[in-house]
Amino acid sequence: MNNNSISFDAIRQAKDPSLLPSGLGEISVVKFLFLLALYFCLHMVLRVVSSPALELDEAEQIVLSQWLLPSYGSQPPLYTWLQFFFTKIVGTNVLAVSLLKNILLFLAYMFIFLATRRLTNSSALAAISSLSLLFIPQISWGAQRDLTHSVLLLASASAFFYVTLRLLESHTLHDYIFFGIATGLGILSKHNFSIFAAALIIACVSSSSTRSPFLHPYILLSILIAGVMVTPYLRWASAHPLVAVFGTHKFHMASIKAVPGALLRFCLHIIAILAPLLVVYGVFFRQGFTIKRKVEHKKGNQVLLTRFFLALFGILIFLIVAFHVTKFKNRWLAPLLILVPIYFTTRLEPEVIEAYRAKHFFIAPTAVATLIILFMTVRIFGPTLTGFVTDLHYPSRAVAQEIRTTRFEQGTIVADRQVTAGNLKIQFPRSLVLSPSLKRLGNLRPQLKHPIVILWENDNKHTIPRKLKNYMENVLHISSQAKILTYKRLPMYLYPDRYIRIGIAFLE
Repeated sequence: MNNNSISFDAIRQAKDPSLLPSGLGEISVVKFLFLLALYFCLHMVLRVVSSPALELDEAEQIVLSQWLLPSYGSQPPLYTWLQFFFTKIVGTNVLAVSLLKNILLFLAYMFIFLATRRLTNSSALAAISSLSLLFIPQISWGAQRDLTHSVLLLASASAFFYVTLRLLESHTLHDYIFFGIATGLGILSKHNFSIFAAALIIACVSSSSTRSPFLHPYILLSILIAGVMVTPYLRWASAHPLVAVFGTHKFHMASIKAVPGALLRFCLHIIAILAPLLVVYGVFFRQGFTIKRKVEHKKGNQVLLTRFFLALFGILIFLIVAFHVTKFKNRWLAPLLILVPIYFTTRLEPEVIEAYRAKHFFIAPTAVATLIILFMTVRIFGPTLTGFVTDLHYPSRAVAQEIRTTRFEQGTIVADRQVTAGNLKIQFPRSLVLSPSLKRLGNLRPQLKHPIVILWENDNKHTIPRKLKNYMENVLHISSQAKILTYKRLPMYLYPDRYIRIGIAFLE
């Protein structure tokens, strides 16, 4: 075997106890996954008991999951499909939103753990790799705070990597089936999954030692499975190209003159995302940045992951240079870097882990996890101290009570903002809830239920906002000449010193 090859048979057969860090090899897989699940259960419980209101992305999913459609706009539909079924099973409530998100986050951490364990034969290194995700703020904090499709991408990307490792180790039929399913689910999760998957496949086929699984006849079955899964969405996207690519404006495509600055900003974004993680690694595993590999198949792991990152950055740089993409958001890039902890932990030798007291490393992610729980609590319950108000402080119950004074119990609610619509769907689960943001769905023509309530936030004007009025008249074909029943000033949830002003109109 040459220096650049990877023997996955060696990985599968390796039983050398020296591969397990001294004093750390006794970590129980079941115990680790149980503690990981407990952490996300704590987040779920905190979210459910803290506020009846929804964040922006949560509200969007509650509104969109009223229907089961081929797609819901510029994002692939899988997250909303899952949310649809969760609301059917759990109910239209905060629990359905939080349960789905935390299950997906648990799966992301779990598959990173399982993938690292498969590569290193060490549950200790696998735990280090998985918990390292806590040091990437866009994953540990941002994904928990208010993200949806990016959370699904984290789970899809980590699962796809794990399934690919299985495929590289054994060319069995069921591994090809899993590979096809993982590919299809990833494509339906978020568009930038295709970049992740392409980079990993390029890394595999560019080496003779990992190319053969992709030349096996069974790979056609994987392609067929993925194709069947994504065909309904692709047909919808081809019929609605403007809607499907609507989100590309977020990348701020500009002239060729902006490319050098975009490349610099891209590098700075990568540094910003990984800086906390690399600082922690520098404190606990400093020699991991320079250590030479002594175990041949571990060197192969690094070669595969190095090829992956070269392909990944090559694709992203190509997008910048060829399509003049000038803006990448950190939350968009972070899921693509989910394999960085695996790359680093495969570099660690047992004696290095022992020398740098890896047991002490676990104090750091425990502290970070505790701080995240604490900050989430303060963010929700401490607005009177911090003065920082979020969508979670929207007075959804007070607004619902005002609506009920009109003797409305169910029907159609038309709200000016999507976050308002989502909150009111929670309060009136048997009602149809709409907002002008649904115009992007194009051919959606919901059957209106009577009576109809129109709600908006306003300043001192006792009139329906123009955007809402246009949506009512041009899309819903209902009159905006409704009687204004109430105009209220309501205190924010958990922050009575700040108010919102709402107007409510009623149509029989």
